[in-house]
Amino acid sequence: MSMTHLSTGLIVTLVVVFATSGASKLRGPDAQRTFAASLGDLPFLPARSVRGVAAALTAGELMVAADLLASLIAGWAGLPGAVAMTAVALTATAILLITLTVGIAITLRRGVRAGCACFGSAHRPLGVSHLVRNVLLLAAAGTAAALPPAPPVRPQDLLVAVTAGAVAAFLIIHADDMAELFAANPGQ
Repeated sequence: MSMTHLSTGLIVTLVVVFATSGASKLRGPDAQRTFAASLGDLPFLPARSVRGVAAALTAGELMVAADLLASLIAGWAGLPGAVAMTAVALTATAILLITLTVGIAITLRRGVRAGCACFGSAHRPLGVSHLVRNVLLLAAAGTAAALPPAPPVRPQDLLVAVTAGAVAAFLIIHADDMAELFAANPGQ
């Protein structure tokens, strides 16, 4: 059995978002340090824990992406246990997203201006848009989990679902960049 087209697109979105986020924190010698430094601004994280938490979050993002991708492949191949595998991967995704969302909410509630190094850089401070993004990703995981298994899809349908998921992920990953672009003062 395979997943529905919508479920496939949503899971592809999650795979690309978490793979990009995790990989961006490992892209160079300073990337993990930059991410850890952004966590150092969080009001609830002891300084001695920052590097360990940064490494754990990065590993968690990459593991979630790998688990989701493996569950997609198992579903497409019609392997037994694919539905259970997908449920476990989506549950892990939800737990990670809830953890990240609660951290952002606490930071915003306390009025701390911590940088968002979600995709490897900390140019913009955490804000409501980051909460909204995470809630939307959580809704994507929940929706994908709630959809029933479907018969295997045709390759062309699979291509459409994967492409839609990749485009959605691109928009999510670059939402801060697009907001900055459209907020720029055209007179300067």
